[in-house]
Amino acid sequence: MAVPPEPPSSKGHRTRNRVVVVVVVVAATMVALFTVPVTSSFSAKFGPYGAPLPPGLPIPSAGLDPPTGSHVWGTFSVNGTEAMPFQVSDGNDNVVYTDNATQGSFSFTASNPPYTFCAGPTPPESVLVSGHYSSPVLFF
Repeated sequence: MAVPPEPPSSKGHRTRNRVVVVVVVVAATMVALFTVPVTSSFSAKFGPYGAPLPPGLPIPSAGLDPPTGSHVWGTFSVNGTEAMPFQVSDGNDNVVYTDNATQGSFSFTASNPPYTFCAGPTPPESVLVSGHYSSPVLFF
């Protein structure tokens, strides 16, 4: 028994269905790239500094440059028992987090990178900063 040939309209429906599937897959991939977050880690260590710094030298610090809009969270700790001022500042020197402790945690949304972590003015012990930031694969 021979199979009858497909009517011409059936071939058009299959082509249209394939195009629709490809468009849906491409659109879903683009939405995922703009919304699914990817998490990255960071860590830095700075200090100790036993003597006061001469005027004009920057306060001991570490930096982070996450994508704008990413969520940043982390911790800091001082290798010692003496509390010291710790702060996180944005690219315009606005303070986004401050504390006076031997350890703590911070969280913020990156709106004006890069960010600077600093302690002191002259930390007598080393300071460890670590954490994560998450942002979509593609961002604006």
